[in-house]
Amino acid sequence: MTQRERQEAQRLLDIADDDGVLYEDVEDLLDGTAPVDISHAGGEVHDILEAGLLAEVRQLHGEAARYRRANRTPDVRLRRDRVQVRTQLFNEHLNGMTLAYRVWSYNQGDEPWDGLPVEYEDEPVSKRINMRVVDVFSTSMKELDILQRDPSTLAGIVRNDIIPCSPAKPKVGVTIRALELFRTMKGRSPSLSKTSFTKALCDLHKLPDSSTLLGQFTIAYDVYVEILERNRATVLAALKRDTPSWRLKNCCPVCTYKLEGEPKMRFEMLFTMDGNNSLKRVLRRAAVADLSEDGGDTSAPRPSSERLDDRQPPGDYYLSRETVDKWSRDALDPFLREAEAAAEGGTDNPCAGNWKSISDDLATKMWGIYDETGVFLALCRHGFVLLICDMVRSGELSKYPLAMVEALLNAFGAGLGGGYDVGCKLEELLAKSPLGSRARELSYTSLIGIFHGRGHSRKCQPLEEAEEFFSRSNALAGSTRYSSRFHRQQDIVLYLQHIDRVERAAGLSKLLCSRYKEAIKVRRMIPELKRLMKKLNNADTSVLDECLREEAEWLETRSKEPLVETLEMEYYQRLVNLNAAEETLKKAWETTTPQQHASNPALNNLAAESKRVADQERARRAALELQLKHTEAVLNLEKKLGIVERWKSTDPEWEAAQMLVAKRRYQRCVDELELAVVARIFELGAMNRAHIGAVAAVFAVLTVLMVCSGYKLRVHMAKAIQARSMAIRACLERYNAAANTLPIPRDPLSWDQVVEYSFIGDFELLRETNRVDPGENLWANPSVRYVMDMYFKIKRGGEEIFRLDLEIPRHITWMKDEEETLADMEAEVAETDEFTAFQIHLYAEERTRFNSLHRKRYRQLALDPGFTGSLKPGTRRKDEVQSMDVDFEAADTLDEPPAERVIIPEEETESEEDSDWEDYDGEAASEEEEEEVSEMMERLVVVSLDK
Repeated sequence: MTQRERQEAQRLLDIADDDGVLYEDVEDLLDGTAPVDISHAGGEVHDILEAGLLAEVRQLHGEAARYRRANRTPDVRLRRDRVQVRTQLFNEHLNGMTLAYRVWSYNQGDEPWDGLPVEYEDEPVSKRINMRVVDVFSTSMKELDILQRDPSTLAGIVRNDIIPCSPAKPKVGVTIRALELFRTMKGRSPSLSKTSFTKALCDLHKLPDSSTLLGQFTIAYDVYVEILERNRATVLAALKRDTPSWRLKNCCPVCTYKLEGEPKMRFEMLFTMDGNNSLKRVLRRAAVADLSEDGGDTSAPRPSSERLDDRQPPGDYYLSRETVDKWSRDALDPFLREAEAAAEGGTDNPCAGNWKSISDDLATKMWGIYDETGVFLALCRHGFVLLICDMVRSGELSKYPLAMVEALLNAFGAGLGGGYDVGCKLEELLAKSPLGSRARELSYTSLIGIFHGRGHSRKCQPLEEAEEFFSRSNALAGSTRYSSRFHRQQDIVLYLQHIDRVERAAGLSKLLCSRYKEAIKVRRMIPELKRLMKKLNNADTSVLDECLREEAEWLETRSKEPLVETLEMEYYQRLVNLNAAEETLKKAWETTTPQQHASNPALNNLAAESKRVADQERARRAALELQLKHTEAVLNLEKKLGIVERWKSTDPEWEAAQMLVAKRRYQRCVDELELAVVARIFELGAMNRAHIGAVAAVFAVLTVLMVCSGYKLRVHMAKAIQARSMAIRACLERYNAAANTLPIPRDPLSWDQVVEYSFIGDFELLRETNRVDPGENLWANPSVRYVMDMYFKIKRGGEEIFRLDLEIPRHITWMKDEEETLADMEAEVAETDEFTAFQIHLYAEERTRFNSLHRKRYRQLALDPGFTGSLKPGTRRKDEVQSMDVDFEAADTLDEPPAERVIIPEEETESEEDSDWEDYDGEAASEEEEEEVSEMMERLVVVSLDK
């Protein structure tokens, strides 16, 4: 190597493996079998177009590239393991570097970001080195003293407030405060990338943009994050909090900090889980030219060209791929077949069959351009992250929720309630899987989120924390799409840590207080409920529970196939198919006769005649195969039914079956239309706007959403309402087509008729044609439905107050215990290790920084006359019960406070300090966002009025 080549090679040692440039792209975009979904983060179309363009460029220049490679001196050096080698070299010094970080932190005290160096005048110096140091506002050359007591040169550099960018002969370093500034800003603004930050540093330093600086900053940041993780592990070990799954079992101060003397609840812990496809990652593959040069198969999916890197993400948030793959389709298939055979003729789940997210997606594959196609995570009902895993080259498969449920059952034991958008199907799949017996033993309950309740027979819970979380985490997609696997997971985990340690920790008391105040408002409707019950001449609320049961039964009948679908109907349909196939076969044989052949002018064109004959032969073969297929099906049904003589179109059996089939098709269209319209009525009724008509309802609903909800939530719900209108239109078209095929055709329904129905009792179609008339039921009466909604809202409000009366003392006890425990441990450790004791002090500041704010909010809540809880700290339960039998009826009774308590309304105020800690849903929408909502409203009106 020449001197210049050696210099360039040395310079490359400090470049990260993903420095913002995509060196190898993909051309095989059709490696997968399912269409790619466009995520909320976007960018998929850009990825596809970019990959396709690069493929064309490589194809044009492939020959020239092969010629150049064939005529140059071969380079036998391998650089694919450069990241692995650098990581191993750093690992040899990380323990000493972590100790040096604790020394630096201790010397800096509580104000480490002033940038002032610490003098070690009496310390013997081993050597001095010169380094180029990158700080926030400047880049300069510094002479660093490496002391004799420093474990290594790298440790001495860290003690001087600098993280080196190379494990061997470091020449460049980044200050700790610059790295910490980026880490903190990244938590608050997930879209911030290393590229943007280093460009900002170049602007501050009045230097041109440098890709070299990006690589150096990436290396230093990786080392800094690893030092922080090792330092935290030391603190947790000193606090005896380093046992497996300690974080998971103590992630939420409210869900996991159970107190002695608490009554049992039906759901000891509520959580939600869901998948998101925004956090994809492009997989770098080998170029086609490289494969063809090596004699490889260029048509097969190309191997990965990513550099070796076995680093794992920090923390224990992630479930490994091996843990998730235990629940793959291949592993579950034997159990599913056995369970289906055993359950033949058993109870049917009418809701589960309506959803394809699990059943069809068992075999779904994602485009080959991506490796990780999203994330799947679980959150507690207060928004703290429990676990996360990557969705790998697939959609939202069943193995992801099953792996989550297994891990959470192992960690928390009995009494879990898990919300999932297809929880009905998951419940069925869980029962058939090897996990089913353990889930039943631990009383696991599969629930459904409120946004998805419409399609699940209206049996839903409000567990939709994941949607709000994803609305924020989607900002990470831009900075992780082209990262390596490790750096993508690193960014995700650091964001999760920020959410749990800062965002959720700060807003926990506000969340509990706001829920309590909303529940108090609901409970204040008790006198009004009693008055309305008297107007209905019924003071017993049990009739409303009976109405709910009848409503559920009616919805199930709408989802099931009619009983009139018999083997005779199937036999009739097979005969119709057979007659049509025989007619097609007859025409195929008659297409070529001697007369047609003699008079065919195409004989003068042998090529055209050969093509015509080949087409006719293919058509005859296809018609013959179809006729044989239908004949076999008819013979099998005749054997089952004992039919000796085949039915003819003039037979009475034929005519009777024909009538049943026509009625069945019509009835199914009626059922679909009814279910869609009834679901719309439920949604509008829940918002107290069902009585004002279709167009006014749309405007009123959107007005409420704009005032009361965050922008992301408003857009989500507006799109859902718009999609519902389109679904009703499609059902209406199918209904009119089926109604016209009846022996006595029925009058078609118009769009205006359907959208004007505000209550089930107004739906004339139900009373005229349905097998079961909901208009005859008490629950379909508009007045009764209004009272039902109020009654069950009050019941749920009472259950929420009961749960919050347990959760608030848990949080108060947690704050008290945490302050006392950490103070005692800091004093104890300080006697032997002052550096670790100071880290415990910083850990305590992080854990208790919002306690004064929480206590102030709880004191304000206690002044409300409707507050029934206690602010007195309790004692944490020592031994958690891992398995128990739960009496659901008794639990429901416990969840409901006394109904006779009447609460006097009082005007509520919010303190100035509370207003400084807004939750996500409280963010103000910009003018562009409001304009987008306005455009969506216009589209909704067009959909509603379009004829």
